[in-house]
Amino acid sequence: FTVNGANVSVAITFNLVTYTVTFTESGLPSGTQWYVNLSNGQSFSGTGTTITFSEPNGTYTYTIATVNKNYAPKPSSGTFTVNGANVNVAITFTLKTYTVTFTESGLPSGTQWYVNLSNGQSFSGTGSTITFSEPNGTYTYTIATVNKNYAPKPSSGTFTVNGANVSVAITFNLV
Repeated sequence: FTVNGANVSVAITFNLVTYTVTFTESGLPSGTQWYVNLSNGQSFSGTGTTITFSEPNGTYTYTIATVNKNYAPKPSSGTFTVNGANVNVAITFTLKTYTVTFTESGLPSGTQWYVNLSNGQSFSGTGSTITFSEPNGTYTYTIATVNKNYAPKPSSGTFTVNGANVSVAITFNLV
């Protein structure tokens, strides 16, 4: 600028410096919408593996959510700090499962028995309970034992996992 017998004004513009924040998810089915919610009220969503946005220097608290409630994020919340550089945060979604317990009565102690699911899974045990984990859904099962002198009741059926643990009682009767 030049001063030549009069006052001079120079306009200065300050721009907020921001840095890229990238959240990368793994584990969700392709195309599933998920969210990064900041405690300052901002919310970002996407259906791909990354959600990217810009923030100035500072510390931010976040929570993670998805429209598919069968999956749980880890971590589900946390903080990140922008300090003059880009930030990357990894989130892993895992399929939520619930405990399914089959309890038998009537078999001689130590007798092996089976819970066979129509999806190909098979579980066996020699105690009074067989326990396994499954995600939400409806499952068809059959019951069997190595001791053919005993018949299960019911010998087959269905159970539904819907956000809670499931118990199924089976009674073996002497044939």
